[in-house]
Amino acid sequence: MRVERLRNWIRPHQVVFEGLKLGGYKTDSRFKELFAVGLMTMGLGCSEEVFLESLSSREEAPDVKILGCQWNDILDEMNIHYVEVVSWTEHADENCLGDFLERTKLNGVYDYQEETAILCLIEREMDYPHWQNLSERVSETMASNGRHSWPIFALNKVEGSAYQYRLVQLYPEIHPITFNAIMPTFHGRQKDQLTLRV
Repeated sequence: MRVERLRNWIRPHQVVFEGLKLGGYKTDSRFKELFAVGLMTMGLGCSEEVFLESLSSREEAPDVKILGCQWNDILDEMNIHYVEVVSWTEHADENCLGDFLERTKLNGVYDYQEETAILCLIEREMDYPHWQNLSERVSETMASNGRHSWPIFALNKVEGSAYQYRLVQLYPEIHPITFNAIMPTFHGRQKDQLTLRV
């Protein structure tokens, strides 16, 4: 069995289903990061051959590793990506998502690997920004910091829905998508238009 070869890894749908049973984001931070990245991979429409590994036991970034495998009779190709997760909660000083991202992850202090994506987990009520304006602001910030290699996503639960989530790729291009975490139905951009690569 393929999973036996990848003992330290877990499939995204297993994390998401367990997370939904536990109440979503209301878990310890390590599992919450895995849950958020599991949702992200579902929103990206990643194939079944995707595995996650938590890196949160380490002090440095990133938080989660994604392994993508393409199989025939043997392993044809493996791709590894990293995800740094940041949570925007009611405790943050910023009332604007752009301000929060600029203070936490886009401040020029962090120098992530090229294969790293940033995922902002929105855990608070917000007046939804015009996503295009937010995407332009993030692009300007990335350019002013000389950073051009990290895709940036925002993820939140759709208000009033049990299983609907919104994933918005903010950088390098704007791609909003709404999806169901239980039954993979998508609304908005086609799922193949979102990518972990810049």
